[in-house]
Amino acid sequence: MSNSLNVLVFLRESSARYRERLTGSDVVRYTFCDSEEEVRQSIGQTDVILGSISFPSHILSLAKRLRWIQATAAGVDAFLSKSNFPDGVMLTRADVSFGDQIAEYVIGHLLALTQCLRDIHRLQLERTWQPLEVEFLKGKTMGIAGTGSIGRVVANRARGMSMRTIGLANRPRELPGFEIVYGTDDLATFLSGLDVLVICLPLTAQTRGLFGRHQLAQLKPSAILINVARGPVVDEEALIDALQRRAIRAAILDVFEREPLPSDSPFWGMDNVTITSHHSGLNIPDDIIDFFLENLRLFRAGDRLNGLVDLTGGGTEAPASWQRDSSMTCNSATGFFCYARPRRIEPNVLPTFVACRTASSCSANRGGLCASIMQSRKPCLATTDPTAQSSPNPQS
Repeated sequence: MSNSLNVLVFLRESSARYRERLTGSDVVRYTFCDSEEEVRQSIGQTDVILGSISFPSHILSLAKRLRWIQATAAGVDAFLSKSNFPDGVMLTRADVSFGDQIAEYVIGHLLALTQCLRDIHRLQLERTWQPLEVEFLKGKTMGIAGTGSIGRVVANRARGMSMRTIGLANRPRELPGFEIVYGTDDLATFLSGLDVLVICLPLTAQTRGLFGRHQLAQLKPSAILINVARGPVVDEEALIDALQRRAIRAAILDVFEREPLPSDSPFWGMDNVTITSHHSGLNIPDDIIDFFLENLRLFRAGDRLNGLVDLTGGGTEAPASWQRDSSMTCNSATGFFCYARPRRIEPNVLPTFVACRTASSCSANRGGLCASIMQSRKPCLATTDPTAQSSPNPQS
């Protein structure tokens, strides 16, 4: 296998800094594309994509050599929303400083609301001295839907304000920084005692419309909803109705079903809504580039990539125990990843991580796990390791 990698770069933001830092070499060649037409011309020879959420993912089926996509954002729904996501391709999100940025956004806008900054500004312009009854966050309960890297940083900042923090994940678990983490089966219990709901979930088939009329009705009338995830996670019609009826106190919204938010949206005219233009987590080019280059080093070394997405779990973060094994052989390239127990991996070997058509045909012989993109992961049935059959599922 050649050690030369062809990397296609497609960005929504300005590419000047990327062009400056991502220079080619004997082992890595970069192709910068500014349009879908340019992508079509190069994608057939592409091994790796560094792409923004505006990447034309409907043509990924043309990428016959593709092995890895690095998204420049924390959310990867733009890549997963198409039905033709290529088999055997790894997807990584940009796990950079978004948690710090979004946590500051959450706490800043929450304080602006509880400390009555709108009223203070108005009174100042009116030259009016009027003491206000402000609130304090100490002792209030923040529920964080989504306990990944961003949700954990938000929880840390909230605890710094002496708030209680509880979480919502796909299943109950114990996590540092959370008093308790509920599974989605206990969504009503999770919602019922909240003073603040912060939504940090990825947009998947399971989370689309997760917070609808019934779920919003579980919140207290004094509750504040903050969405820094993706707009379609919340049913906007249901949220508008709840806000108009004062069934919940307020909403702080950075994301919407349609962006830019249409000028005729009822949200614009609501005095209990704060609207921002999807800027709670900004893409800082040098942070993204540093993250990508480190992942590129790991990829070439055959090591586990940072920000790896569990494609079988609808776009959630992959378990830390997953480890790519560059020594595994492949019977075909039809969508099964092989992951092995942690072991020494030879450097400077480009891994072949697509293993086999079915779990039973895996020829890895190393006690690994076959992970299908389209099906649930199964223990590798072709292993010679007698303990592999009882290996824990990496999803647990």
